[in-house]
Parts: sequence; structure tokens; C-alpha cells
Amino acid sequence: MIKRKLTVALVTATIGFATSVLIATPASATESRIACNGNSNAWHFTADGVRIHIQESASSRTLGYGYNGQRFCVDTRGGYFVHGTNEVTGVTGWAHVDFLSI
Repeated sequence: MIKRKLTVALVTATIGFATSVLIATPASATESRIACNGNSNAWHFTADGVRIHIQESASSRTLGYGYNGQRFCVDTRGGYFVHGTNEVTGVTGWAHVDFLSI
């Protein structure tokens, strides 16, 4: 009886983990968490895995990633980087303009 309960618990834990991973993957994120408002411009990521940085520098810490087709709500432009929020993930930071289009 104990062995059966342990097996059921393990299967339940494994299924729960797989569901969590599936929900967290960028490709499965289809609904927007935020919307670009009148104070920001909607740009789009043109590549997968574009880093969103904490500062306007490629060597600064990465906060998250943007993926091809996701919208990036830009509120500030500065040099080769723009500051904004990934509409799907809600991550806010700086992304390089080479990987974005208006």
C-alpha cells in the first residue's frame, strides 16, 4: 500500500512539474500581460532570445528575453538601445535596436 501511494505521489508531482514548465516556455505564451499605451511605441522583436538588460549596455545583467514577433512597448530611446516592456512576459528593461523593428 505504501509503495502504491508513493508511485501516485511521484506521478502527480511529475505531471505538475511538466505543466509548470510548459506554461513557462516562451513559445507557449500567447496572451499579452500588458498593452502598449499611448505613451509608448509598439516595436517587435525580430529574433529569438533577444536579451532585455537592466541598463543601456550589452554587458549589463540580463533580466529576460524577447522572442520573434513579441511586442516591446518602447518608452525611451537612447543610442543603440531602447527601454520598454515585453508585452508578453512583462519584463521591463533595455533591448538593442538591431533586434527590434517598428
